[in-house]
Amino acid sequence: MRSPSVRKPKFMGQAARRAQELVRCLAAIRQGGPNAFVQLAGKAGYSSAVDRLSVLEGRMPAISTPPVVPSVEIEIPEMIRLSEKVNIMKGEVTVGLFKQVMERHNITGHIDINLQRILANPSKAGESVTYVSLLNAQEFAKRLSDLTGRKFRVQTEAEWSAAANETANETANEKRLSGDNWTWTETEAEKGSGLFILRRLGSVIRSIMGPESSFLTFAIRLVEDLPGRQAGK
Repeated sequence: MRSPSVRKPKFMGQAARRAQELVRCLAAIRQGGPNAFVQLAGKAGYSSAVDRLSVLEGRMPAISTPPVVPSVEIEIPEMIRLSEKVNIMKGEVTVGLFKQVMERHNITGHIDINLQRILANPSKAGESVTYVSLLNAQEFAKRLSDLTGRKFRVQTEAEWSAAANETANETANEKRLSGDNWTWTETEAEKGSGLFILRRLGSVIRSIMGPESSFLTFAIRLVEDLPGRQAGK
């Protein structure tokens, strides 16, 4: 009796194609070094400058996956008008919101296991999400924008300073911003340095870190570009 034949799938799924491209990229590293890998990297989803830098430094960056539409509506945190064209978050991004928006995304960072533990703890949902890198923050802003149709991004130092200065000049009950952590900005310490500034309410100190750094007190505060705004630093 002849065994039934098994039909091979006519088309490979996206995951299978991606895996095949990754195998080719790894082979390129062995044969031609990082430069050969960079030439093939775009086919596997490694297209940004940060990804290419990571490759040259010998690290394998995470591939961004499309955001998963949440089963419940996303509740945007309270936003404060910073100018006619920009709003800024009053508080820091919470664990619950971060987890909802970043569902199924591969969290990265130099000590990403700590962030993963926080996300796995239901009791932390209402707290500020910490142990986040700038790369995590930028991915979060991109996904939140895609899911809501609004334009969010990580704050600049100038935007943080403008809001923080107003906060310092108000009474305790009328403070515009809240939060106790260092929040990322997209402002480089020096142009082209690859190091970025974090700021904390009540402190004049500027913390300067690489975009993959993720420590206990590193958190996220986003701004929203209102319609008609052209993003600027």
